[in-house]
Amino acid sequence: MRVVVAGDSLALPRPANVHTWRPGTGEELAVRTQDTYAYLLERDLRRRLVEDCEVVNRAVRMRTMPEIAADNESLVHFFEPDALVVQVGIVDCWPREHLGWQPLVPLPQFLDAFLTLVAHVQLRPQTRLVVVGPCPTSRRMEAKAPGVQEAVNRYAAALDQVTRELGFDFLDMRQHVDPDDPEVNLLPDGSHLNRAGNRLVADELLRILLPGH
Repeated sequence: MRVVVAGDSLALPRPANVHTWRPGTGEELAVRTQDTYAYLLERDLRRRLVEDCEVVNRAVRMRTMPEIAADNESLVHFFEPDALVVQVGIVDCWPREHLGWQPLVPLPQFLDAFLTLVAHVQLRPQTRLVVVGPCPTSRRMEAKAPGVQEAVNRYAAALDQVTRELGFDFLDMRQHVDPDDPEVNLLPDGSHLNRAGNRLVADELLRILLPGH
């Protein structure tokens, strides 16, 4: 089984504070490679399946849905995955001050890009699509980015509806991240997965990909 992960920095190793971290200081990363949900998922798949399993992590910091859709040939046709995990939305929906606190990628453009990717997945029936929705953030992030919680809910709800209508799997992170108690699954920055959050996503993906195991 080959699983390809396409997403943003939530799927990547990360220090507790990316703005103050400096290389060469010996500071341990808050999320190491072996803590990411892609790494954990590959390890768990190998433990449960006799066949060879690999998880290819193609996540890129600040990745948006249009950028993921533009990479459709590699993600769907060149890697030939059995499952494509698309973890997306928070970069797209995050209100930006230079845009008058509007999202970076408007919702109609976001959904159009998602449907472009879906069209390529439908050309390859062997590939199962699993979508991981955007994570809610901490309440304090609302002061830094006014409207962010509403934007997360709006994009997650739209993505949930479209994904399920098309017959694909959707992991709704709104069910797992509480904005009033975010550090159960998020780093202190209030927006990125911590080690427990990565473990949660890996467990949920394993449940989707291997029901009954």
